[in-house]
Amino acid sequence: IRDSSVTGVQTCALPICSFLFEHPLLTREGEDFFFRKLRYLRQRLQQHQETLEATADPHRQARLHQATDIARRLIEELRDILVRSNLRLASAAARKYVSDSLSFDELFSDATMILLKAIDLFDTERGFRFSTYYVNAAMRHLHKLRLAARSRHFEMVSAEPEYLAQLASST
Repeated sequence: IRDSSVTGVQTCALPICSFLFEHPLLTREGEDFFFRKLRYLRQRLQQHQETLEATADPHRQARLHQATDIARRLIEELRDILVRSNLRLASAAARKYVSDSLSFDELFSDATMILLKAIDLFDTERGFRFSTYYVNAAMRHLHKLRLAARSRHFEMVSAEPEYLAQLASST
C-alpha cells in the first residue's frame, strides 16, 4: 500500500484493497459515538424482548416486534460501519504474518472474524481506543496461528526420516 502525495489517492497492489479505503478510519470521538450507540441499542433491544415476553396484549406485541426489528437493523448497520472502518487494520495485521504455510487469505479471514468478535466485546468505558484493542487481539491470535503452523511444519520435517525408514524397511 502506498500513499501518493501528489494526487492524494491511496493505491494498493492487492486485489482486496479496492474496498479497504472506501470508509475512513474512525477518530476516537467517532469510535466512542458508534460504540455508545451500539451499547444503547443492544440494551433497548433486550428491554423490548423482555417486555415482549411479559406482554399478553397483541397490539403491544406487534409494536414491540416492530421496535425489536428496527433495533436489530440499526445494530447491524452500526456493526457494518465499524467493520468497514476497521478492515484496513485487519489487512495490515494479516500481512505481517504471511508465510509459506499461512496465506494472506486465511490470515485475513481470521483477522476479520477477530474483528467481529472484538466489536461485540469492546467496552468504551475502559478508556482505550477500539483500534488499539483490536490490533492487540488480532496480533495475539495471528501469532498463535503462526506458532502452530511452524510447529506443524517442524513435526512434518522431523517425522519425514522415520517415515522414509519405515518405507525402506517394508519394501
